[in-house]
Amino acid sequence: GRGQMETRAAQLASKRLETLRRIANSTSPRCTAGALANGGPVTSQGVTESWQLTGATPRTVSVTVSYMTARGTHTDVLTTRIWC
Repeated sequence: GRGQMETRAAQLASKRLETLRRIANSTSPRCTAGALANGGPVTSQGVTESWQLTGATPRTVSVTVSYMTARGTHTDVLTTRIWC
């Protein structure tokens, strides 16, 4: 149902943020890894996600997740900052 999709979307967005945070912290100086970049769309388990990084210090990271509901497409955005 919709509750399961909401949970799945939130989990995927959170996982993406943590992956980007790990990539940012993997280099010295921080945030210089080539993989720390905008990406998507990627669809997994019925959820489409894309992500965008803006700014320098801190970097603002926004992950957008979308999934179908009985009323159409539902979209959520999870945003955080990564200090470089």
